[in-house]
Amino acid sequence: MAGFLQTRLLSSLEKVFADEQLQASASRSATCLRGEVFSFQLAYCARSHLRDLTVAVESDLQRHIQVRAVSLVPSEFPGGRFDENVLRTTPGLYPDLLMPLEQRLPAPPGQWRSLWVTVRVPARSAAGGHEIKLVLTAAGAVVGEAVFVLEVLPVTLPAQKLKHTSWFHTDCIATQYDVDVWS
Repeated sequence: MAGFLQTRLLSSLEKVFADEQLQASASRSATCLRGEVFSFQLAYCARSHLRDLTVAVESDLQRHIQVRAVSLVPSEFPGGRFDENVLRTTPGLYPDLLMPLEQRLPAPPGQWRSLWVTVRVPARSAAGGHEIKLVLTAAGAVVGEAVFVLEVLPVTLPAQKLKHTSWFHTDCIATQYDVDVWS
């Protein structure tokens, strides 16, 4: 089954659209601090339909790693006014929702999809390079694999002191339910 699947490691800042060729450069390594939450992606594209694609993680940080599928969501009206930084202005399916992995991943032929890999680096993690190997299998055979190296610096990220506030817009809720504000 070799050659049935293309893979590319990517930054978490990239968007992987199913209906266009992947232009983003590979990102095979990064640096982070102890106690940091770090994310990256593994994009994949099947040459033919793979019905039972699964992923496994091999790493000394394995118990601190979460892999989720980047699901496509419909966007019927992306907006009316755009600046030059907007990736797309047309309706379509956009990569957005992070979903827990099902037993099998979608792998339609010719469509790029991606996996979102989150590493919650322990505050007492060993400094140095940590390999994170992602192995994709179908029908019991390895069809793709990629190794990302996360360099953990010997410095611990300080505790977050930023205060978080969630605003509650009562006027909008009242309008939605056609009731008086504060009723």
